[in-house]
Amino acid sequence: LSLASPKTTVQQKYTFVKVYTDGSCIDNRASGFGIYFGPNHELNSSQKLPPPTYFLRSERIIGPIHNSSLAEILGAQTALRSLRNWKDYKNEPVILRTDFLPLVQAMSKGCSSDGRFGEEMNKVRSLATSFPNGVQFQHVYAHDGDPGNEQADALARMATAEAQRARSASPSTQFLPDGYRRRRPLSRSRNGTARSRSRSRSWSKSDAVISG
Repeated sequence: LSLASPKTTVQQKYTFVKVYTDGSCIDNRASGFGIYFGPNHELNSSQKLPPPTYFLRSERIIGPIHNSSLAEILGAQTALRSLRNWKDYKNEPVILRTDFLPLVQAMSKGCSSDGRFGEEMNKVRSLATSFPNGVQFQHVYAHDGDPGNEQADALARMATAEAQRARSASPSTQFLPDGYRRRRPLSRSRNGTARSRSRSRSWSKSDAVISG
């Protein structure tokens, strides 16, 4: 679903910029996210999230701030913000791929999101509309052989491990708000067993397009 008319002719002219994002959390005590644009890309990122004391204090979020869903959303925010401000970004249309289906579903709606992380979802939507040739949000299944998703997952795990080590080393360690970095929500495999999210899939009715 598109929030505005896609600029088809422009999309045909440019090569899409593709980015994969993933979030992770360990026992609601350490979390982070990974961003993967491609091999050796300068915008690839593995960022841990700061503890609740120093982050989102003003937000009306109920429950632990170290949450896998929040990490997924913040990963998408950071990826879009980084790309929009990147000196080499030439207004190409964007594809953001994530195994966090609620984000894709939220972006498919033509109205603001509400709920626990509604404000953060709306920030993603706002960032997406700032891209002149639109952002497509595509869902992929976790751990199903999609190289980009696997790389984003690895970066997110690195971030969460770093956050956990820092937390264990010193309970008073402070993380700067800009120092963003994972546990992923469980999804289901085809045989019905619980597993960490993913499995690559191209367009489906749950994918979303947001155009500027």
